[in-house]
Amino acid sequence: MEIELNPILGYGIGGLAFLCASISVMVRRFKLIKTGMKVDATVVRTELQETVDSEKTWYSYVAILKYTFANEEYEEPDTGHVKPKFADGETVVIYVDADNPKKFHVKGDKIQLFGSIFFMIIGLVLVFYAISLWLK
Repeated sequence: MEIELNPILGYGIGGLAFLCASISVMVRRFKLIKTGMKVDATVVRTELQETVDSEKTWYSYVAILKYTFANEEYEEPDTGHVKPKFADGETVVIYVDADNPKKFHVKGDKIQLFGSIFFMIIGLVLVFYAISLWLK
């Protein structure tokens, strides 16, 4: 019986890449929540961001947050959302990375967590599919 390795390697490596990326994002998120400095930030404005590829255009709302950390003022974008998540002028709590104050996590925002879980599931499915091909 001859086994074709190309699909097995493709699915297996692809699945492992999805798993590694999702685990990495989750670990960074949990580390930032645990070790980041808790800071109040103000939503200064919400921008409509356009993403275009060859077939489709996507729009997302990005809140621009202003905060002070270590006596320096920052104005940085949050992750995009399908609809505006915050009102202009609203105060939100963020966890700021002390080593890179431009990196932060908005308290209560679960979009990265859900995205990581989604990609982790895809990675597991691909790895198990590659294993099933290999065992045939």
